[in-house]
Amino acid sequence: MADSVWADVTVDGDVVSNGTVRAAGWWIFSGLLTAQGDVRARGACTPAGRITEESPGDGTLQCDAAGSPLGDPGIPSRTDVGGDRAVPACPSDPDEDLVVFEPGRYRDLESLNELFGDCHAHDFWFKPGAYLFDFLDQGLLPISLECDIAEWEWPARQQYRWCVGDDARLVGGTPQGWSPNFDPVDTSTRPAAAAGSQGDGVDHFQPVDDARLIDDDVASSRWGTGNPTLVPQSATSSGGNHFPGVDEGRVVDGSVTTTAWTGGGGNGSATGLRGTQATGDFSNPERALAIEGGNNPPYADAPWPGPGTRNVVVTGYPSPVPNGAAIDSAVLHVRHRVQTGGLVDNPQIVVTRGPAAGGGTCTLGIPKPSSGWTVTDVDVSGCLDSAEAVNGAGFEYRVSGGCFLWFCPRVRLDGMELDVSWSSPLDTRGVTLADLETPIPDPVDVTAVTLRVAHAESTGTSPRIRVEGSATCGPLALPERSSLTTDTLDLAACLDTAARVNGAEIVYEADGPAGGGAGSASLDGIELQVTYDSEDGRSVTLSSYLPALPDPVQRVDRVALRVRHAETGGTTPGSRSTPADPAPRAAPSTSTSRPGASASRPSCCASPTAAAASRVSTPAASTPPGGSTGPA
Repeated sequence: MADSVWADVTVDGDVVSNGTVRAAGWWIFSGLLTAQGDVRARGACTPAGRITEESPGDGTLQCDAAGSPLGDPGIPSRTDVGGDRAVPACPSDPDEDLVVFEPGRYRDLESLNELFGDCHAHDFWFKPGAYLFDFLDQGLLPISLECDIAEWEWPARQQYRWCVGDDARLVGGTPQGWSPNFDPVDTSTRPAAAAGSQGDGVDHFQPVDDARLIDDDVASSRWGTGNPTLVPQSATSSGGNHFPGVDEGRVVDGSVTTTAWTGGGGNGSATGLRGTQATGDFSNPERALAIEGGNNPPYADAPWPGPGTRNVVVTGYPSPVPNGAAIDSAVLHVRHRVQTGGLVDNPQIVVTRGPAAGGGTCTLGIPKPSSGWTVTDVDVSGCLDSAEAVNGAGFEYRVSGGCFLWFCPRVRLDGMELDVSWSSPLDTRGVTLADLETPIPDPVDVTAVTLRVAHAESTGTSPRIRVEGSATCGPLALPERSSLTTDTLDLAACLDTAARVNGAEIVYEADGPAGGGAGSASLDGIELQVTYDSEDGRSVTLSSYLPALPDPVQRVDRVALRVRHAETGGTTPGSRSTPADPAPRAAPSTSTSRPGASASRPSCCASPTAAAASRVSTPAASTPPGGSTGPA
């Protein structure tokens, strides 16, 4: 007698019975018994319609078949069946799902039913080989087992029945594409890569790579409602380090850095400035460095053997004008003489601006002397319009001409000297503070930003604050303070995100006294106070676990995630996994031996139906028992 249970049963092969083939249950509520091959019974197949071959036309459904009973396929006619086997025990480890059967002869029906009753919802693997289930015990089945047997059934019907619950998974047959001869391997894998979730280009977890291994190297992220005081770590002074000891201007701690403007030296003039280097087409061009005067001074001489242009270039003038000074006048005095003047053009003065002004030239025409030595005053203030243009300037004296018959011109240059006068500038000096110490976490909601500036001035002008770096705003005026005073500015509208706060550069600027008087500006420090709130989620993604598992493997029995972590703030962390796309793999095929019956007792010999190829148990992530915790 071959019985199915309430659940559906599929046999990858033939079903042959010397008795009946029955799908247990109530009529249409019975389990469905399907065979991929033939179904043959010498008795009835009940209930009708619940027993079928999988591919009608390929298999045969033959019930109430005539003919002699089939012989017993068991011992000794099956020489490939091994000796008696004990029914395996249910695993004691609750995380172990696999129950392994070895090929051979099984006669203990009571132990089989206890196993499938007490150990249901497991994987039952019947290793490849021949099995003979030849039950000798005929005891009644306990109703408490996971069996689909009604309590009212006649006890005789409960004899010789192996009951398999519908949540058991049976795998057997000949493997295809995988090896049944494997040694279980318990391995720990560690990720090769770690990436933190991003906000404005900033890794939330720092340093995120330390989250790969459980080794006390900790990656941390911070949240919170905070009001920290952020102090710049670097300070630079503009305009040639006007603020000596500029680093003292970082922190409001009484360590003051000061810049000073010197009274009286701001307004000034310089006359008779002479160059130190001279080159050109004139003979003896170095004699044109100074205006010697007299009727026969040393001079640079330019006789003309033919038509063309001759010049003298004088450079290396002193740089007397303070940076930032306003130029009141700049006059170049040129003492020169021209003989046979009708044969030359008017000379030109080419002015080269100082390198601090970016260079550049201006060309100015001047009249040629009508007779004798002449001093021509050339106004060059239009070209030399700043201290940077005056300092380092150079001048070229250029003239063109030619000869007529035996008459040729002659030009002589005594020298070129510069007079310049200037006024004291409203000289601007400043300190730039950057690289905030302990930047706030990102992203957060920035709710308030207050800048504290401890400063003092005695210049008659008001200082100011500018914001540069990740945000630009200002200038914002500060009151002039005669003694060291701490003022505050609201920067919430400008520094409205964590990224702008962390990348901000604060510039303090002060103007010198008008009219060239004496004055000073002092800076004790600049501090930024920020109020913020954050409730965002943050994550670390770990990938490329090494060493990788070999592929293919027989089966993944257990996957446990070990997480060493610590949190403060009243929230519970979580984890999620993203499985890789598995490569397609052939499912194992199953073979079924034809069962038969002996005269003395029923027996069956079949390989179990292939219910599943493999199963992975993935427990929830947890901290291992006894494990310690570290910062998240």
